[in-house]
This record gives sequence, structure tokens and C-alpha cells, in this order.
Amino acid sequence: WVSNIYQLALRLDAYQADDLLARERNDLPQELQTLTAQRQREQNAGVQQQLDQVIASKSTQWQTLRQLDARMQQAQLQMDQSLTALATVYSQVQLLNAEAINSGRAERLRSDIQEQVQRLDDLVASLNEVYDYGTQ
Repeated sequence: WVSNIYQLALRLDAYQADDLLARERNDLPQELQTLTAQRQREQNAGVQQQLDQVIASKSTQWQTLRQLDARMQQAQLQMDQSLTALATVYSQVQLLNAEAINSGRAERLRSDIQEQVQRLDDLVASLNEVYDYGTQ
């Protein structure tokens, strides 16, 4: 569980420190506006076609970047939730150690932990597909 949170934090740090993504996030909307305006003024059909292709490519790039931003925001929220759950589990374990263990309660706690671990595993796997950074 802690390892998954750590892996997630590494990916979030790498994403937030990525200057290229930050530059694209700032520049792409203006580039699209400029290209669209240029396309509207262009008279040559061949140039229009090339501009259409560039605009389509830049639009896809912008859409992908926005999807990545949304996914990384979800990852940040999931990490926050997992850290809160980890703190809660720690408190619950301490409480269970301090009093007689009710087997049903301990089983629910174990189930909750397994669910959090599975959610983190799924999230880390999906982030590996979307934003692949090698582990250190």
C-alpha cells in the first residue's frame, strides 16, 4: 500500500515538474487560435488542406493533454484519499490492539485495506499506461 502511494507520488511529481507539458498547456490554445485565423484568411487550397491537418493534429494534442491533466488530478485526489485511509487504518489498528479484537471488525478492516490496495494498484497501472515514468 505504502509502495503504491510512493509510486503514485513519484509520477505526480514528474508530471508537475514536466516543463514541456507546462509549455504545451500554455502555448497550444494560442497556437490553435492563430492557425484557425490563418486558415480562414488563406486562399490557396493546398495550404488550407495542410493547415487543416496541422489544426487537427494540434487539437488532438490539446485534447490528449487535457485528458492527462484530468487523469493526474484524479490521481492526486486518490492519493490524498489513500493517505487519509492509511492514517485511519493506523488509528484503527492501534485501537484494535488496545481492546479485544472482534473478528468481524478485524475482517472488515482487512477487507477495507485490500480494497484500497487494489484501487491504488489499478490507478498506478493506468498511470503507467498514460504517463510512463521509470521507477527509481
